[in-house]
Amino acid sequence: MADAGTKKTGPVPRAEKFLAAWVRCLASAACGTPVAGIVIGEGAMACVSPPPSAEAEATLTALMQACRDGLGGDFPLPTAVKTGMAWLTNPDSAHAAYEGQFRSPVPGEGQEASLARLFPDFASLAAHPDFDG
Repeated sequence: MADAGTKKTGPVPRAEKFLAAWVRCLASAACGTPVAGIVIGEGAMACVSPPPSAEAEATLTALMQACRDGLGGDFPLPTAVKTGMAWLTNPDSAHAAYEGQFRSPVPGEGQEASLARLFPDFASLAAHPDFDG
């Protein structure tokens, strides 16, 4: 039995799990046919609402331009989704998100071959001039 001072919490949504649903909602709204999305996870469900059409179009255009810039430059942009989300919510946790934590069964995001080739560790990722810009 929990003590009176202990607060029970439910599943904590992970922002990176909403990315694909958000982009789909953004695209549908930018095309003039806004559609909401549902993200279903282990023990939780959440709805993603589309923004107003004009806002969606502007955001999608900026997102596509950033992708184009990242693909067309001399060096790919430092984009690691989980690490980026960790950086935005708690910068001290970004290192562990990229490199993994000691004795954790979940490997760090930097273990992904395409990221490891360009950014072998968090220091090299964070040193990129566009990392936090």
